[in-house]
Amino acid sequence: MKIVFLVLLLLVAVVVGNVLGRHYQRLPLPFILIGLGLIFSFLPLYHGFQFSPDVFTFAIIAPLMYNEAENVSRYWVGRGIVNIFSLAIVLVIVTVLFVGIILHQLFAFLPLSLALALCAIVTPTDAAAVSAIGSGIRRVHDSTDYLTK
Repeated sequence: MKIVFLVLLLLVAVVVGNVLGRHYQRLPLPFILIGLGLIFSFLPLYHGFQFSPDVFTFAIIAPLMYNEAENVSRYWVGRGIVNIFSLAIVLVIVTVLFVGIILHQLFAFLPLSLALALCAIVTPTDAAAVSAIGSGIRRVHDSTDYLTK
């Protein structure tokens, strides 16, 4: 019962984050949700809370990927396949190298290989993450189209 209550609190935080995101549009929604998650991590109720990776993959990642697959335009994918792959690969490699090296410099106890692996894990490679984080930023129109369509 405790796990159900904790998950319901997380859902309430997501709803509150979406409401805040509509009122404060200068701050991207993922950053608001990360901030709320940080606040929740300090609550004594969440100390020792573990969310199974299998449940996370099945209940959250799978529906998101299905939704993206249903809504993708075959025309846009076929038209820009070269740009899509080049943007995805180049952006991921540059982000991983740049942030990994900075992370290694800031925290000398982290080996470079571990810093690069951590960055590779958290680098957003899907269109939903890129468009959500960059929603308020002015970008080149063509690259945005390839990333979000």
